Amino acid sequence: MTDWKSSLRADPTEFLLANGSPPVVYRFLSEVLGVPETDPRLLKARESLLVYKPAVKLARLQRKDGTWGGAISMGGAPKPYVSTEYCLTMLFEYGWDKGSPQVRKAAKVLKTFLSEKRDLNLYEYQSQVKADDLRQRYYRWFLRIVSSACCCARGTETKRRSCRRSSASSSGLGSSSTTPSRSTPPREPLRVSRSSGARR
Repeated sequence: MTDWKSSLRADPTEFLLANGSPPVVYRFLSEVLGVPETDPRLLKARESLLVYKPAVKLARLQRKDGTWGGAISMGGAPKPYVSTEYCLTMLFEYGWDKGSPQVRKAAKVLKTFLSEKRDLNLYEYQSQVKADDLRQRYYRWFLRIVSSACCCARGTETKRRSCRRSSASSSGLGSSSTTPSRSTPPREPLRVSRSSGARR
């Protein structure tokens, strides 16, 4: 296998370790160099992550219910950059993992969408569902996909099992009647314009 430095003019290791932000240093050590978990440099970098201001500021925005902005997906949130999907992804980019309370709290919420529970809080889509079963199935499917992607982001074995269960349910292998019966998403009902009555 070709060494990662072979296409570069110079080895950036020394510069990155001396000048990189805590997330850059931590991820460079762990993901690029692959140093052991007990390496003093890695342990020091991990400690620095917990006090890295951008990450701490983001973590403080988390609500008591485990979400950010009371929304799961970027697509449905009033403010896309204050949603659980975006903020959790950013914490992962900053090097935070399932060891942090904020990530565990968010994961607990997301995993409800990977379950077969019938009564779920659909957060930003709850007001659009009401008594519409087709719309409910559609948004359950959508939030299941978003949650699965977020939970699988760090690639742990437990999360991979959850992802496989999610894929099975989305493919019609789940037992719940509220999940789609095929791999394609349930079609969202056509909206009717109040002014003209025309379909959109």
